Amino acid sequence: MDRYHASLPLHVERSGDSAELRLGQGIYWGLFYEYTGLTGDTSYATFVDTNVQLALSSYNGQTAFLDAISAASGRWNDDIGWWGISMMSAAEAMPNGVVASFNLQQDDNPAYISVANATWSQMYENWDASTCNGGIFWARNRNAPNKDQAYYKSSITNAQHIELSARLLAATGDKSGIYQAQFDQVYNWMKSAVINPATYEVSDGVNTQNNACSNSQLQFSYHSGELLAALSRMYKYTKQQTYLDEAHKHFAHIVSMFTQNNVVYDPQCAGAGATGCKNPTGYNWAVYKGMADLSAVTDQPSVKAQILTIFQASANAVISTTCQDSWNCIRQLPECKALFVFDVSPVWT
Repeated sequence: MDRYHASLPLHVERSGDSAELRLGQGIYWGLFYEYTGLTGDTSYATFVDTNVQLALSSYNGQTAFLDAISAASGRWNDDIGWWGISMMSAAEAMPNGVVASFNLQQDDNPAYISVANATWSQMYENWDASTCNGGIFWARNRNAPNKDQAYYKSSITNAQHIELSARLLAATGDKSGIYQAQFDQVYNWMKSAVINPATYEVSDGVNTQNNACSNSQLQFSYHSGELLAALSRMYKYTKQQTYLDEAHKHFAHIVSMFTQNNVVYDPQCAGAGATGCKNPTGYNWAVYKGMADLSAVTDQPSVKAQILTIFQASANAVISTTCQDSWNCIRQLPECKALFVFDVSPVWT
């Protein structure tokens, strides 16, 4: 795990009352909580919880990662979604845990599960049935200057929400039916709006301005990965076969579109028109997560064997192409600009 833990702790720095949130940060914190859940090792808790606590804000009476400034400026639901998913991993690893119990601050030590639930609730505030028959908006503010973004319903935002629904249901044992109802509502909308019923290709999203309902032609691997994780988790808790059947269809699409020689990749990062992603790309993290979740529940030995083959080939590819002589295998990151402060104290011996 030390190979993923930079020698200088990375902190989110607040600007006024607003926390700068990024996709990679939410995934990064989640990695440590997943590690704790698998090993029971809490030695990274202070490092991670310190950063999470700095990012907490209150919005509409709920403490999570959204504040009034971010909401009004049209910041993205998928950004808070990644952080909410990391809190879900924390809650699963430490069921009675609270954020930064070692640093008690008024209103800044909520339970992990409470933060995950607040994020789930805040994202659903942007569910909209008035255009394109539903879906959660990508941006928080319909009055944002860029109308293509303000009225965009992104697949990743909706996929994140259904993953939170599945995991919150399992963690709470909810009997009201709200989590499963929202899971089904959002996923059924995705099937009607962004998922190709023949191939299970997932469009990046839908532009709903003027109720146009036009699909983006972009496809990223993390859409399918998040859906695979969500459906596998929902099946694990409910044992309803429909969810597993859907998961297997998404897995088949992942294999056909997002692997080459059994190595996970994202076509948006290579070839004509590529966006020039880092290697390994963060888009693939959700794919690995989703395949691990499916492997734990699939009733098809061939699928389990195929996932193992993909994991082994992908790991070998990363080690052979991105690891340094010191076995530091994390990708090279761009220079940080004003978003982070660094603590130069040692983090391990």
